[in-house]
Order: sequence, then structure tokens, then C-alpha cells
Amino acid sequence: MSTTTPTTKRPFPALGKRNYGSWADDMEAYLKTLDLWDVTDDPTAAPLPLDAASLTTEERKEVRDWEKCKGQASGQIWLAVEDGQKVHVKDVKNDPVKMWLKLKEVHVQQKPGTRFNAYDALLGLRKLEGESLASLMARAD
Repeated sequence: MSTTTPTTKRPFPALGKRNYGSWADDMEAYLKTLDLWDVTDDPTAAPLPLDAASLTTEERKEVRDWEKCKGQASGQIWLAVEDGQKVHVKDVKNDPVKMWLKLKEVHVQQKPGTRFNAYDALLGLRKLEGESLASLMARAD
């Protein structure tokens, strides 16, 4: 895993109250261009030393590089969030995985109401007396 330092300004607006969908896609692509997406998306990709008590030189370097990438990813996410949104990730700002998940939790609300209403409308549909099946199907659309 390389540690790339960004040399250009982030090419998309910071996360605000209403742009999570586009921000998440843009931020994912941006972190990928910096080779920082793995530390944000896949915590299981972290290097696992054979013996945590006595690390080899190579294992120590891998762990150090991973931690450096985590710090860079966290920093990039923090800087790509408007000040009013930073309150959501302030307590987890050193962990890009937790930051990403927290922002998703805050901005993507799982609402069963819409799905329920659609099912209710569909299942409540009844064929009227004298109505053809074709017109019932047209009403269902």
C-alpha cells in the first residue's frame, strides 16, 4: 500500500446537509485515487502480524504504513466535511471506517414507511365488479 500525498485540491464540494449521495460517490473515488480506500472500506485488510508481541522489521513497517494510511484517510474525510457536519464524526476522527459508517448512518435514513405504503397500495387493490383484468392491471401501474 502506497502512501500518496494529495497534490491537488479536492474536486468536489464538502459534505453538507443535503449532498451525501453525490459526496459519498465522489469521496470514495477520491480516496481510491489516493490509494486510501482500503483503510476506509475494509478494516480486515489491516496487516496481521504472526506474533504481536515480537514484530519482525517487515511486519513493523507494514503496520506503520497501515496506520499512516488510516491517518491520511481520516484527514481527507475530515477535510471533506463541512464544519456543521463534523460533530457527527468528532469522536471517531482517528478511524476512517467508523467515520464513513457514522456519516452514512446520519445521512442515509432507513425508512420502512415508503415500502409499507407501496405494499399497502398493491395489496389493497381489488378488482371491481365488471372490471376487466386489463383495466385492473392498468390501475395497478
